[in-house]
Amino acid sequence: MSTTNVVSLVAKTKAAAAIVAATPPSKRAMIEWGAEPVQDIAEEVIDLIVARNGTDPVLFNTCGRISRLKPPKRKGGAPTVEELGYNELSYEIGQLATFFKTDKQGRVSYLGVPKELASYIFGMPDQPALPPLNSVVTTPFFDPSFTLVSTNGYHEPSAAYLQMPTGFALPWPVMKTPNADAMRLARTIIWDTVQDFPFDSRASFMNYIGLDLLPFVRPAIDGATPIHFIEKPAPGTGAGLLVDRHTLITTGQKAGMQAQSRDEDEFRKNFTTFLLSGGTHFILDNVRHVMNSGPLAMALTADAWKDRVLGGNKMADALIRCIFVFTANNPEYSSELARRMTSIRLDANMADPTKGRTFKHPKLTKYVEATRPRIIWAYLTIIRAWVAAGRPEGDHELASFESWSHTIGGILKHAYPYGGEFLNNRGTVNEKIVDEEAGSMQDFVEAWWNTHGSAQVPVGSATALPTVGGVVGSVGSLCKVLADNRDDIDLGFNAKAPGSWARALGHKLKAHNHQTFEVTNHADGSAISVKLQRTRSNGTKYSLTRIKRSKGSKCAS
Repeated sequence: MSTTNVVSLVAKTKAAAAIVAATPPSKRAMIEWGAEPVQDIAEEVIDLIVARNGTDPVLFNTCGRISRLKPPKRKGGAPTVEELGYNELSYEIGQLATFFKTDKQGRVSYLGVPKELASYIFGMPDQPALPPLNSVVTTPFFDPSFTLVSTNGYHEPSAAYLQMPTGFALPWPVMKTPNADAMRLARTIIWDTVQDFPFDSRASFMNYIGLDLLPFVRPAIDGATPIHFIEKPAPGTGAGLLVDRHTLITTGQKAGMQAQSRDEDEFRKNFTTFLLSGGTHFILDNVRHVMNSGPLAMALTADAWKDRVLGGNKMADALIRCIFVFTANNPEYSSELARRMTSIRLDANMADPTKGRTFKHPKLTKYVEATRPRIIWAYLTIIRAWVAAGRPEGDHELASFESWSHTIGGILKHAYPYGGEFLNNRGTVNEKIVDEEAGSMQDFVEAWWNTHGSAQVPVGSATALPTVGGVVGSVGSLCKVLADNRDDIDLGFNAKAPGSWARALGHKLKAHNHQTFEVTNHADGSAISVKLQRTRSNGTKYSLTRIKRSKGSKCAS
């Protein structure tokens, strides 16, 4: 039976034991089941797994879980990461060891992989010492020392697995010190496939070329990278096609896109599942609602992500090394996310961008697929030229993304006469900030002040709240203030079950503890400042304290 058939058979069976040959091949270790405690046998099996991995590993640690690679689903695509379950782990063990038992008459019978063994290994608090795997890529890339990696296989410094498609080859060698002719050719090749897109400015164009560069240098960038937001005023301008062009070049296949989720728990589950898959691009297409997500904001600036794995109690623990790409028609977002994005704006200056436009390459995706090796060579060349020049930094810096800013900005400034325009359209990002949460909280605090003044007020208990029009709110509580103003104020959980209001409001208030708000005092129409404060006397309560602005700093001498 071929290895492929065995894998297929194991994947289909419901049994926990792997299928092994009746007569053990000599290269498998022979292990007598029951001769030693399961703990000792597990250690022996783990040693076999680590030894078999060697310098060309087949099993990995992805997000704290044992994983392996599956063949690509589409021609030219990247292998995908598969988390091992009982069946898959049993199969892998069965490739390394044959289990047998001996009866009292000395007769030997062969076994499948014992179920208890796989259960024991999965239950260990520390998984086997397997190499970490953060991403699977299909193009050459630069490692943390900016050395070009172009050999298939696992690359430990980058925790990446390179699997270029069969037959893939660059058209020309990447020069260690590219000359002016090579740089000119590289820019021409890149321009060939982007010239038909209506970028609204050189800044947007440079931001997009920066997106193209990122997968080739992501392992060398220390820390987070922002959202690359491809936006336009009308549908049909080409944002989706621009994303497809990018992913065809950098991954070998069209983008796998997701829809926006307004539920933060759903986002966390989707993002955790994505990280477990070893994906390189997290793409949200056609964002329709105002973007205001705490978990997304955290993912964009955090170095690692921890969350419970769907369908279990174990935690995923992964480095965040993916690339964020979103598309939308005139998006709006919170100030928290605006600080974590770069704008790539398209504008065809047409009422209907789908009509009356001509293109050099009408079938762009087919053309990109056919010329992909040349385009990759072009990007590697301009990166190699920047490395040879001593890696000068760019002109602009985005806070929390300094390594990304310096690297991408530096490459662009060295390669293009107007490369300094990278990140030079931040003003357009700030124009689209819609802080719904901040405005709603401001309105809530104003209603609170004009209802209870400076009195200490409890959040309220959902179990003792009378129902008002289907919404709960206890008398003399902050839940009651919110219920009374539910038509005008939404703190993000009005649509949820009333029983969850008290807890959600409590979390919201803790997040704004000691924050000062400007509100209108309805008694006299004056504008006043109040500070939200939390107290624990006679239970947790909150109060608003009226404050006066100081005319000078307390630290002034």
